[in-house]
Amino acid sequence: MRPLCLWAIGLVLICLVGACTSEPKPPPVDTPLLDSSAWVEAPPPPPNIQEYGGIIANGVGDSIQMNLLFNVDDVWFERQMTFLGYPDSLFSDSGPFSFIEGIPDNPRALVYGLETDSLHIQFFWIKNDQEIVLLDSQMNRFPDDSTGVRYTLRRQ
Repeated sequence: MRPLCLWAIGLVLICLVGACTSEPKPPPVDTPLLDSSAWVEAPPPPPNIQEYGGIIANGVGDSIQMNLLFNVDDVWFERQMTFLGYPDSLFSDSGPFSFIEGIPDNPRALVYGLETDSLHIQFFWIKNDQEIVLLDSQMNRFPDDSTGVRYTLRRQ
């Protein structure tokens, strides 16, 4: 055999013997990039609350001061109303609501449907990001509201 081959075989044998006699190394320990004890839990996001208020007509000549709050995350509304001219007439209710798409004169309109009791739903058309408009029981605008303000609540 040639001396170069003998030298290569010797080197391979030395490496094999050395590998067998050395102690195995423990696997590397993963170290976290951040200390988990320093983590702070983020607070939950605030609920998606939309609040509207204003004075609207009630259809028989009186006016109503109304404040209406929608919790969009919980699909729940809360409402307070006072009949103007009757100081002791504070009325409040709450319940689920739904989103309804389309009204007779605008099929793309988005409407809040307040489930005021098991037989009635009251409708508010979302006119824009600042105003909602009370609709009649057939989801039409009231005919005596040519200016569009008699039945409008504004964002608070």
